[in-house]
Amino acid sequence: MDAVKRNLIWLGIIGQLLCYGAIWLFDCEFVLRWFYTIIWWSYLFIIDGIIYRLKGNSLIVNRAKSFLWMLPWSVVIWLVFELFNLRLQNWSYEFLPQVVWQRWTGYFISFATVLPAIFETEELLEALGMFYLKGKDKGAPALIDRKYFNPVAGLGIILILLPLFFPQYFFPLVWIAFIFLLEPVNYRLSKTSLFLQKEYPRIIRLALAGFICGVLWEAWNGKAQASWVYSLPYLNCCKIFAMPVTGYLGFLPFALECYLMYKFVVISGYGPDWESSPADYQKPSLPVRILAVVMMLAFIFAMFYLIDESTLIVS
Repeated sequence: MDAVKRNLIWLGIIGQLLCYGAIWLFDCEFVLRWFYTIIWWSYLFIIDGIIYRLKGNSLIVNRAKSFLWMLPWSVVIWLVFELFNLRLQNWSYEFLPQVVWQRWTGYFISFATVLPAIFETEELLEALGMFYLKGKDKGAPALIDRKYFNPVAGLGIILILLPLFFPQYFFPLVWIAFIFLLEPVNYRLSKTSLFLQKEYPRIIRLALAGFICGVLWEAWNGKAQASWVYSLPYLNCCKIFAMPVTGYLGFLPFALECYLMYKFVVISGYGPDWESSPADYQKPSLPVRILAVVMMLAFIFAMFYLIDESTLIVS
């Protein structure tokens, strides 16, 4: 088992090669349908293997418990954006499996890669020494002062509501709203903050990781049979793959949103901190955990049903 963990990079490379080979050489229907899922899990293995070789510690190899906890929360957090899309109707899915259990399994496995992809890519950038500063820049002012936290949180609520009431005009605000809402909330709950604690290198790495993942999401979506298509009220010009070029800017704050949303989960006690050893993780009481799992599953299944009803293009 240890040998397998330490050779994840090769498992990922083999997965990628088999995936492309099955398409180019055999036009394999199964791989075409599941291309996106296979290619992203292969990417995660490759990135995690590189990180392990660079620093001797990686999410899957050394923090497997945190990684496994992250997967269902990745599904839940992405489904929050799918919930917005029920109103916005900015994207839809086509050529998905017609059998419900296969389609829902595909939803879960694919959405489970969102958080690991961003966080692993950010950790790789850190391991490569990119945008890394020793200690804090004590001379630089924080981007948000504590006295502005209530107005900033209020602005976050407004940014969440505007796309729901006026989706044709304010749909892009979904990709920045949770930054304004959760940065003050997380600080008040745990005294942790990206902006107040001057985590500028991490902010830059997360934004860049979001952009890198965004390019890969769109590039690999373009090769997949089961894929998504966009339908935006405006900003539709100059497409790269299926995404209008301006849309790629949204991946930068989206990564920060994902970080803050999952940090809120960790702070609330419903998942171990993936950035450190989970040994000290204190689970909530059993009744609270049971209730949380029931609510999580209910939300996931309800959203899968609503995606089928509202966002899926029947083929």
